[in-house]
Amino acid sequence: MRYIEMRENREHGTPEFPYAYYIVSETHPRYNMIYHWHAECEILFVRAGSLSLSLDGQPFHLSEGDCILMTGGKVHGGVPDHCVYECLVFDADSLLNGAGVCSEEFAPVAELSSVSDFIFKPGSLFNETVQKIFAFMKEKPGGYHFFVRGELLNLLGMVVSRNAV
Repeated sequence: MRYIEMRENREHGTPEFPYAYYIVSETHPRYNMIYHWHAECEILFVRAGSLSLSLDGQPFHLSEGDCILMTGGKVHGGVPDHCVYECLVFDADSLLNGAGVCSEEFAPVAELSSVSDFIFKPGSLFNETVQKIFAFMKEKPGGYHFFVRGELLNLLGMVVSRNAV
């Protein structure tokens, strides 16, 4: 397979707010996740069922309540099994723009960490924070743009802290 041909040619969010939320169930036209990649990061949460996910050629089995952070540029695809999953695709560069020290701390973690370092089990603080973000994206209360950005920065801080050893 050729890497460049698998690039997803789709804008996620808007230039002003480059964050896009998706919920995928058996009725969704993209239920079976074809192999693709994009420059943005993606958070995927399995709401129900399970998902056999391949990420840069590594197989993972995600069950209900599992959450994974996929950094940009990783080829991924999956086969759902009676699955409902939610995703947030976001531009980490835009999120970290102007926060030089944060970019410096996140870059090596994103590049050097094992994919399994980015899987979070049910009940984790990471998963709870993801649920807050998804609720903001679904409900769009006043000020949700701030809450989404703030919670995403919180998540990246958790990832850096977890992988700082």
